[in-house]
Order: sequence, then C-alpha cells, then structure tokens
Amino acid sequence: MLPEKKELVFAGTLFSEDNPGVSDRYEDASGRSVDDVVEVLKEAGLYKAEVRTDE
Repeated sequence: MLPEKKELVFAGTLFSEDNPGVSDRYEDASGRSVDDVVEVLKEAGLYKAEVRTDE
C-alpha cells in the first residue's frame, strides 16, 4: 500500500518558465528508446497501421 501524502504535488508546483525541468533520453540495455516502440510492436504483430492520403 502507498503511504498517504498530506500535500499533493502538481506539475505546476515543479515546473515554471524559470524552471522548465530537465529530461534525459532513456534507453534500455539493448539501446532501444521510445523511438523504437512502433518497430518493436510491428515485429511482434501488435501494431498494424497504414498511411492514407486523400486523392
């Protein structure tokens, strides 16, 4: 069970124009990142999409 917090923290409390935060790119042990998700799902047969254009 998660401990109860008396004060909630919201994104507006942590970030501002003066303090926009810091981010890092996450990669797993194989070097995959969020940019690889679609290809990994396609290989597993869990992602089916096509690009359509209006003619």
